[in-house]
Amino acid sequence: MRKRIWRMSEDKYDDIAPIVEFHSEKLDLVAYENEIFESYIELKSLNDVRLRGMAYSSNPYVLIENPEFDDVNVKIRFKTIHAGFRCKDVLNGEFHIVANQFTKTLPFTIAYDLKYPTVLDRKICD
Repeated sequence: MRKRIWRMSEDKYDDIAPIVEFHSEKLDLVAYENEIFESYIELKSLNDVRLRGMAYSSNPYVLIENPEFDDVNVKIRFKTIHAGFRCKDVLNGEFHIVANQFTKTLPFTIAYDLKYPTVLDRKICD
């Protein structure tokens, strides 16, 4: 047991490390005022090693619904905590993802805009 703890302190593990692919390296998102914004982050293990860990947000207004995960393909769902944000408000922060033998910091920006009515996929503006 002592040898195993010593190896772990030197970043040497008995298990295979997952090779993780992210959907994107930076999240630039647009939300609409007076609405709760919901989205997700996708993680995928390319060598079929289960990803076990948790994620948290550095911004207190962004809540991660399922912070713990344990699967090969992971969807981490997040949302804003209330609908009181106005046009031109911006939420900046980072998602910190800590899992078996890897850590990742994923920066995000959620910019708020007006929701214009649409007709045939085109905005109706002033």
